Amino acid sequence: MHPGAEVRVVPEGVEVSPPEEDTVAALRRELAELRQSEQRYRLLVEQQTELISRFAADDTITFVNDAFCRYFNKRREELVGQTWHPAALPEDLPFIRERLRILSPACPVVTIEIRNISATGEVRWVQFVNRGFFDGEERLLEVQGVGRDITERKQAELRIRLAEQFARTTIDSLTAAICVLEEDGTIITVNEAWRGFFRENPFVPNDGFVGGNYLTLSTLGHGVAAAEAAQFAAGLRGVMRGVRTTFRMEYACHSPTEERWFMVIATRFTVEGLFRVVVTHEDITAVKLAEDALRRYSRRLVEAEEEARKKLAMVLHDEIGPELTDLGIILALIRQNLPPEELEKLGDRFEDSGVLIENITRTVRGVMAELRPPVLDDYGLPAALRWQAELMGKRTGFRVELRVDEPFPRLTPDRETALFRISQEALTNSVKHAAARHATISLRCRNGLVQLVITDDGRGFAPSTTSFPRKKSTMGLTLMRERAEAFGGRFQLASEPGEGVTVTVELPLER
Repeated sequence: MHPGAEVRVVPEGVEVSPPEEDTVAALRRELAELRQSEQRYRLLVEQQTELISRFAADDTITFVNDAFCRYFNKRREELVGQTWHPAALPEDLPFIRERLRILSPACPVVTIEIRNISATGEVRWVQFVNRGFFDGEERLLEVQGVGRDITERKQAELRIRLAEQFARTTIDSLTAAICVLEEDGTIITVNEAWRGFFRENPFVPNDGFVGGNYLTLSTLGHGVAAAEAAQFAAGLRGVMRGVRTTFRMEYACHSPTEERWFMVIATRFTVEGLFRVVVTHEDITAVKLAEDALRRYSRRLVEAEEEARKKLAMVLHDEIGPELTDLGIILALIRQNLPPEELEKLGDRFEDSGVLIENITRTVRGVMAELRPPVLDDYGLPAALRWQAELMGKRTGFRVELRVDEPFPRLTPDRETALFRISQEALTNSVKHAAARHATISLRCRNGLVQLVITDDGRGFAPSTTSFPRKKSTMGLTLMRERAEAFGGRFQLASEPGEGVTVTVELPLER
């Protein structure tokens, strides 16, 4: 029907002029088309699975589709003419009204997610897209709402929020400072320990907070810290480029009042093509202090052991040795003063006793040398290793080759002793447990470190197995490691079945 057209009702039997007849026919066609269009619209609306309703400005329902009726298990007659209020939870009504007041010709559509009471009495979430219709004076005439059940989505969102809250609570409870980085190094989240660190250290730039760039922060440092910062920045970039999945290092971060050490770990993870990097800083000060105390304790034990060895060697030298000498002299005097007939009877016994005294003296001297080889104190580590190699060759036929970078400096007595004992233990293991026939000892000083490397041609073993070495050898390896670490050194064992064993020890060079 055209706007402004005049409608005239023509009674049956009344003739009209041809122009009026055309107008009536046109009006009837338009009316038929309008009814057809309305039927198609109703059919389309009724076939929808969405909940469709229309209500007037006073909230009175004017139309609902079948899906709406099924959802609330009510007939259309029970709904039309009533307000939509009973379908919503009472506590949600103020929020719904507030949202509907937003409707205007300038903002004709408002989306509201509300809780409804379904036909089963269950509280379910429904999202309604509400469109307002207005008259020429911009007054609200009617609202059409199209709703769909979003309960599963809201439950999934709740589970996600709970999972996020659990994750957040968990990482906030950790003592390690944690942050997560985007691809370009931007910090996107941090935990409470991270925030606490930056609150307590105001001298650290604000790049450490969310939105800052951690790559920039990781390059800061002065002096020794600059070298550590550069090392970490290189490792972090390697993780971010995918060259490695994890990078870790220890670093010092001393405050004006205390010494502190941290372990930083950068780990890369990928989800659906997007990668993130988790960076954790764990305060390991207590561990470092405990390790330092353990090294000092181990060092005192080693010193006590060496002192006991030295004292025992001195006792053998100063007391047992002279007494054996005196015993030999006394035995010789007795032999000289015996009558010939008695000497003839006891001559063999005197000979055996003399040989026994010589054997005991030789054994005591050997024990003294094992307890504390004089050559170590008098001539230094290379000479002591050479003596040790020759002694093992004479006793067992085990061949030892010694390679020393000359000139080799004298070390502190405790370091020389530690390296000598490590070499002694390693060679003993080669002979007793590895069935080796040859070993090489390399001794050198480089870059402020003294390096001792012992390699044998024995049967070797897989370090990950427990079948070899046996328990006593395992204790020997532990003692070697503890001797090295007592001086802040490094002990490394490398072996493969059939490939022999290589022991590497590095100690800081302190004269």
